Amino acid sequence: MPKSLIGRYGRSGSQAMPGEEEKLLGIVLERLRADGGRMTKKREQVLRALLTFDRPAAAEEIRERAELPASDLVTVYRNLETFERLGVLQRVPLENGTQLFELTAPDEHYHHLICRECHKSERLDICVSHEVVRKAKAHGYSEIAHLMEVYGVCEECGGRR
Repeated sequence: MPKSLIGRYGRSGSQAMPGEEEKLLGIVLERLRADGGRMTKKREQVLRALLTFDRPAAAEEIRERAELPASDLVTVYRNLETFERLGVLQRVPLENGTQLFELTAPDEHYHHLICRECHKSERLDICVSHEVVRKAKAHGYSEIAHLMEVYGVCEECGGRR
């Protein structure tokens, strides 16, 4: 499946095209069923909300965009964890310990350049995973995962100083 099917892909930062949302919903539904789950109304609301972002978003922003009450924030987190386990969502850690979330092409991951001030993020077109995995395996590790986010101050925020 081409990466362009979900949310913000490539350099353009464009959102999902009509019909692409339904393809993603189909993929998630298929993976949910294989995992013993189902597509609930709230799960679909969270997924559709994620599709509207052209950047990684905080769980609270996702809850608001899904038009769920504040009491459903735990539901949002549970669904984000489910989407991550299904391989269609990744967490983007910020330096302050908070997290953002973004949809990915199935079983893909991305690295980001993140502004320390406004939290704008841009995908980086590089990944060092092959080298990292090779070295980790050489040290006897298995079930290897990695995170790499680069932090700085964007041009816009730097210009305000």
